[in-house]
Amino acid sequence: MSLDEKVMGKHHDKNIFIGIQTIRAFACLAIMFCHTSLGNGHGAIGVHCFFVISGFVTMLSTEKGMDGYWKKRISKIIPLYYFMTIIISIILYFAPFLFRSSELRCDYFFKSLLFIPYNHNGINGPIMAIGWTLNYEMFFYACFYLCSTICHPKRGVIYSIVAIILTFIGTIKNKEMIEPFAAWCNPIVLEFAIGIFIYIVYQKGLLSIKERYNGNAISFLWITYVTITLILMVMIEALMKEVLGAYISLVEGIIAGIMLAFSVCIERLLRGFGIIVLFGNLSYIVYLTHYYIIKGIDYIGDIKGLSKIITAFIGIVFAITASLLGYEIHNRVKEYINESTIINRCEKIIAKQRDNNRD
Repeated sequence: MSLDEKVMGKHHDKNIFIGIQTIRAFACLAIMFCHTSLGNGHGAIGVHCFFVISGFVTMLSTEKGMDGYWKKRISKIIPLYYFMTIIISIILYFAPFLFRSSELRCDYFFKSLLFIPYNHNGINGPIMAIGWTLNYEMFFYACFYLCSTICHPKRGVIYSIVAIILTFIGTIKNKEMIEPFAAWCNPIVLEFAIGIFIYIVYQKGLLSIKERYNGNAISFLWITYVTITLILMVMIEALMKEVLGAYISLVEGIIAGIMLAFSVCIERLLRGFGIIVLFGNLSYIVYLTHYYIIKGIDYIGDIKGLSKIITAFIGIVFAITASLLGYEIHNRVKEYINESTIINRCEKIIAKQRDNNRD
């Protein structure tokens, strides 16, 4: 059995697309590089990809209903995020000089745990600054769930309408809005709707390609395309952010959506992506932990007088290595939560209440 077969066999899921995991992996690498001493700080381009993918995958995973909806998301997001938030809070309490923008306050701490955005010196919370994306993810999950209770078959369309309305309100009342409403009315909420649109097109069978093409050639071209597209997104972010403002996320989201559509088209042709799929699975853990590991390596590199290239390379290697260990621990915690009788009961109560509302 080849290495690819072993990895794919161990980590395969019916809702995992090789093309999507490729985008996740390369987007995560782009974010990591942008946070190194060599980076330009435009790491948000990877986040746009994550949000568009999230819209697509959430629609896909709820095709047959919402059973286990919150359990899956809680088990994936909360354990590591809460752990990191508590650790960062402890360090922030004893050594606040290590942080340039974060501040530890009781209300900030609980807002961070509840995924409620807040503003501190012009910077959006939470305490673990890089976790700002999770505020949007959880907001999307909550809105999507409510949309599903209204009409499950039309859940994606209803969310898209809500996202458009929120963006319109945010545009009209931009200077008057305060957190968390300013964050919830940011055009970035439309990126999830782009992923939903790609799913709807995919379900109608409009994203398909004949299998007469050579899989190995398509795989090579796909890697090349993803790399070039991410570089293009970095350039657009750098050149157009001041001009477009908050709407840069919509432009980047459309580009990410086109990339997602291509990935779904050629999914059946992709070959030899076992390691990339594994790294795609690691992307969440890498995303939450890499920043502090890389900045720590940069700090040590400055003291030791190491070149930026060396510190950047060591930082990325350390971040990936630590994530491999964290991945195994994270999976064990997910399994424990998924088997929790308390969560199972809560899921049954919610499902029963939803059925009663429909009746």
